Amino acid sequence: MDFVPIRLSTLRPNVNFEFDIYLKLKAKYIKYVHNGDDIEKIRFKQLKKNKVRQLFIEDSDEEKYQNFLDFSLEAAATDPNLSAEDKAETASGVASAATEDFHEDPESISAYKTVERASKGIMEIVGKNTDVLVQFYKKVQDSGSDVIFKHAISTTALSSCLAEFLKVPKEEIQNIAIASMVLDIGMVRMQEHKELFSRKVEEFSVEEMKAYKQHPLLSCDVLNGKDYINPRILELVKTHEERKSGDGFPEGTNQLDQAQSIIAICDFYDRLITCYGMDHKAATEELIINQVGNFDLELIQQLKKVIKTQGF
Repeated sequence: MDFVPIRLSTLRPNVNFEFDIYLKLKAKYIKYVHNGDDIEKIRFKQLKKNKVRQLFIEDSDEEKYQNFLDFSLEAAATDPNLSAEDKAETASGVASAATEDFHEDPESISAYKTVERASKGIMEIVGKNTDVLVQFYKKVQDSGSDVIFKHAISTTALSSCLAEFLKVPKEEIQNIAIASMVLDIGMVRMQEHKELFSRKVEEFSVEEMKAYKQHPLLSCDVLNGKDYINPRILELVKTHEERKSGDGFPEGTNQLDQAQSIIAICDFYDRLITCYGMDHKAATEELIINQVGNFDLELIQQLKKVIKTQGF
């Protein structure tokens, strides 16, 4: 019997599962939940307390697990009885798992399809509800994930909200969401410079800045050549560090369309929050005071409205 890993963050307590769930203890797989049963809240909390992040299912049940994810995301998007916190928990949990799995194995079609599923869930759950983003940020910040993953997920949620607010077509919003989730995947090829991600650009040495400026192209290299990835997503990934002033990279272009501009400003804004520890007020002031030349003033004002509307 073969097993595949699943993330605890994608499961919920008091929900009946249509597949068996296993714990791995040393070299043995121990059945933890039987098909048709649930995980009681107290057991779920105990798993989290013990820092269990990964469980297992039989490989023959993978399709049932994917159907479970679809059901969870659909319920979170449409069930009026679910609280904002529960909606955020579902969206952030699936997104965290999808982001980490794809960054670990970017050659996996299955992992990429989960990224697509998660990004669509964020669009529907976070992008279209004005009371979920605050809870989503809290869940992501408390997740214990690597800062690169936290940034990717939060940027996805924020860019989806801004795109929805600006009435961007649905297909393009999904392109924005997917690109936001994978835009820093090139950092996996920069292990020796990974710590740069949590440092301010102003602190970089000349050599560090030279290395850091390569990551959008490295991200495209990782994603390129896969016929299941929309070329538009590659374009959005490549330009996420470009600026209206022309002072961005890798090409220094100042010709950004609406979707590119949305990703660029949301990526910058969330770096201030997730990587540098600013609060939302300070991050908004940084945009208004120091970044008007780099981002369109009207877009800054629109992002400010989204932040206010979402209750930060």
